[in-house]
Amino acid sequence: MPAQFFLNTYAGNPLDRRSDLRVEADWQAARLQDPASQVIALWNGQPLLVERDGGLALAKLEPALAWELAKLDGQRLFLGLDGDAAVFAVDLEQEADPAEGPLQGRGKFVDLRFAGGQMPAGTPGSRRPPRRCSSGAAAIASAPPAASRPRSPRRAGSASAPPARPSTSRAPTR
Repeated sequence: MPAQFFLNTYAGNPLDRRSDLRVEADWQAARLQDPASQVIALWNGQPLLVERDGGLALAKLEPALAWELAKLDGQRLFLGLDGDAAVFAVDLEQEADPAEGPLQGRGKFVDLRFAGGQMPAGTPGSRRPPRRCSSGAAAIASAPPAASRPRSPRRAGSASAPPARPSTSRAPTR
């Protein structure tokens, strides 16, 4: 019987987080102007997504457009590298949905908890199988399902339900 995995929708970020570059102001300033950089737009905590290959994927904006929409350079966050391209997130603070205005036709803002299960493996927030990080994980993955394992005998006097706790309330005294 093949091993079955429970998939963590929010695990498996494919970006190289490069924390050393977070303090490099000159490097970041150059990447902000680099047309190869990618920007993920967020509005009301929801990412801008596009329909792709029967599912949803993060829409990546050109840096010039994203900075124009953000109006403030302080609203950006360096997420990491996707290959050689810098990836930033920008928080759009408009009251009206930007997908109905300046970003019309570029996608829609969707709750990530809903969208995570519809995104392809390899994108931040997508479903992907867990990594095997030790021989213990490999053993767990190859273990037979619980229904086919023999049950251990119960100790004498054990019950299926936990014992009731004694009440800590006291009767009122006069």
